[in-house]
Amino acid sequence: MTEVVAVVGGDRRSDDDERRFLVPSDEYAGRGRFGFVIDPDRHAEYHGLSSFIGWRGQEDGS
Repeated sequence: MTEVVAVVGGDRRSDDDERRFLVPSDEYAGRGRFGFVIDPDRHAEYHGLSSFIGWRGQEDGS
């Protein structure tokens, strides 16, 4: 499984409605150049430990 961070409408500049989901890795690997669309009926929302902890701070240099 792959942990995926998603926001409603795909606007990644805002984390107002950011959620994490678990998606089968092979399905996520086949995503197109415009990203991946979460289907809440098929992809489970995830509230567990995250492999993304600290990733935003690394991106902006803080």
